[in-house]
Amino acid sequence: MKHSFKTLMVRLFLAFLLLFFVEAGALMAHGVIWDYSAKPSYGIRFSYDDDTPMMYSEVKVYGPDDSTKLTQTGRTDADGNFGFVPSADGLWLLTSDDNNGHLAKAELTIKSQAPTAGQEGQAAPAQPNVNLDKVIGQATKPLKIGLVVSIFLNLALGYQIFGKKKGPSQKPETSPS
Repeated sequence: MKHSFKTLMVRLFLAFLLLFFVEAGALMAHGVIWDYSAKPSYGIRFSYDDDTPMMYSEVKVYGPDDSTKLTQTGRTDADGNFGFVPSADGLWLLTSDDNNGHLAKAELTIKSQAPTAGQEGQAAPAQPNVNLDKVIGQATKPLKIGLVVSIFLNLALGYQIFGKKKGPSQKPETSPS
């Protein structure tokens, strides 16, 4: 069954639309960035009574001043350490559960104390040398869209050049009725 160029182009365009909408999530994906925070972070170590670390135990952070408000979850590292950055002053509750019957609870009272100019013994925190380049990964969406359009146009051009048979077209034979 032979199709005309117009029919083939319509089918190719419909296939392109289907591909575009099926892969729209990947095409419209966003890049990721990171940022440095000068907020104080707090670390806590969970261990058993023989000082063996509670490795990779589940940690839940509640607070401040509300032991039912779950604000963060995570896991300890191989040494039983867990870190978090509190968003407000107050009493924070951290629990560590190894899912083997051991549950540790820690209460931390967080009080922010911003140093004022001229206070003895309080130096401003040193700013680390951090590259805040947030542009990496931002150009991926236009490149992906351009690639899909380029593939579509190249397929159409390839059909125009190589898809047509050289020479006179032959009409199918019809049998007399």
